Amino acid sequence: MMPAMRRVSRWTIRSMAAAAMALACVLGGCGGADEPAAAPYATDAVSVTFRQETVGDRAAVRGDADFVTMSTEGRLVVYAADRARAETAIRAALDRVAEIAAALNRYDPSSELSAINAAAGGAPLEVSSTTGRAIEAARHWWQASDGAFNPLVGPLVVLWKEAARAGVEPSDEAGEAARALLDMSALDCEPLADGRYRVRLPQAGMQLDLGGLAKGWAAEEAVAAARRTEDPHSVLVMLGGDGTVWSEPGWPRKWTVAVQDPRDAGSRTVLTKIELANGSVVTSGDYYRYLEVNGRRLSHIIDPGTGRPTTGRLAGATVIHPDGGGADALATACMVLGPDEALALLARTAGADGLMLSLSGEALVRHETAGFAACEIGP
Repeated sequence: MMPAMRRVSRWTIRSMAAAAMALACVLGGCGGADEPAAAPYATDAVSVTFRQETVGDRAAVRGDADFVTMSTEGRLVVYAADRARAETAIRAALDRVAEIAAALNRYDPSSELSAINAAAGGAPLEVSSTTGRAIEAARHWWQASDGAFNPLVGPLVVLWKEAARAGVEPSDEAGEAARALLDMSALDCEPLADGRYRVRLPQAGMQLDLGGLAKGWAAEEAVAAARRTEDPHSVLVMLGGDGTVWSEPGWPRKWTVAVQDPRDAGSRTVLTKIELANGSVVTSGDYYRYLEVNGRRLSHIIDPGTGRPTTGRLAGATVIHPDGGGADALATACMVLGPDEALALLARTAGADGLMLSLSGEALVRHETAGFAACEIGP
């Protein structure tokens, strides 16, 4: 029996500071001058504009929003029959992104995820459907990846960030102690009748870190929120390198997504492009985020099996999957596994395709699935 639980309330929405995007959407079209939106939005929107466009033989209003969330630049594009419908869809998507960011930010002490981590080893907490569903998704992809993606990696992330600050790698003993806190099978996450969840980390020191899934999951949730409004034609949500696209049947234009060259993060050089009408695309790598310990640049992605950064295995991993959280978790797992095991993981995962990039000296080596090649349209 689980100990008595205490309730965690819904939290104040906050947005974080900007970081550069690892993927860019490349969109065609022409039309009238941009018109700004009038009212404030739920997240820190840098700009929201609307303009008339002709897409194929269809007239539509395109709405664009540039915003900041989860320490990442976000991009939202909606096509709809008129401005009112486009704006309604944008507001719904931004509201959903802000709600998810507020719940799942482990660096915000007022978030539900922080409350779960603070209560590790103690009583279970009752949390929102948003947090519970995200944890359930993370547990599913932990199982599907045979542990290469592990959302309990938080203690190792903290350990290596402390090592970066100190300039000294952690001891073997400290690494083993952190790895002892990674048992996902011990996590309790139980749905309740009212749609909320009861969650408990049974061991003191355990820490959920959904950074390997949250942005992809949020992008898909935002697209779903936009779709529930007044019939948009097509929607794109990009959160850094994590994106989901959707188009109604018969919409004449696919979305074009660019994959960046991991060797040249500063210039955002495009390596290749893919086309999708529906689905999610996530790129994981060390484009912008990394650790530096004693003068050595190390990957910010930690291998839960070894307890060490994944430096040297892959320069980048781009995954296509129908599920946004799944694409994100799989991309993280691919970075942990390296090219051969990553391709094997994608081969046994229904709907998954991808491009793995490794380095041979200064040259990029491609490792890709046939399905990825079928979506690719080149640079």
